[in-house]
This record gives sequence, structure tokens and C-alpha cells, in this order.
Amino acid sequence: MDFSEVDVLIVLDGLAVDGTADIRDWYPPGAERPPGAPEQWSASISSEYPLTAVAPVGAHGDLHVDETGAHARFEVVQVADYTAQVLGRGDITP
Repeated sequence: MDFSEVDVLIVLDGLAVDGTADIRDWYPPGAERPPGAPEQWSASISSEYPLTAVAPVGAHGDLHVDETGAHARFEVVQVADYTAQVLGRGDITP
């Protein structure tokens, strides 16, 4: 499942930052994962806060979806100014 313009909170090393995410291949608990769907989800996160200051490549954190309260662990794979690309594995935790 893909989601666009989702309000999120990312937490890295105890610092929480509000942002907006476009999430790809994210399957909530109870949702059936189609055959061949990747086990890894990815997201592009944008924030008004400079993510280069808190999200270096290789950092791990938590992504919290504001609307549903769902959250999942991720790893930062790319960051530039106010945008970060992250990868996570498995289902989100409710």
C-alpha cells in the first residue's frame, strides 16, 4: 500500500521532529501482503526542520503516523537539507 502526504513524527536519538511522508509498500497489521510484495517499506520524509541536523545516513529511528498512531523502526539511507529517505522492514506496530 502506498500513502502520500501523511503527517508523521520521526524520533531520532530522543529528538522528535514533525514532518510529512510519502510511504511505499507499507502494510498495516491485518492487511494481506500481496504475493511478491517487498518485505521492506520505504518513505520520503520532508520537514520544516533541517533533517541533516538530526538524521545522518545510517541513523535509526521511529516513524509515528499521526492519524493512526502506528509506528515502525527505520534507517536513514539518504538525507539532504529538509528531506530524508528511509527504509524499514516488516509490518508496522500498532
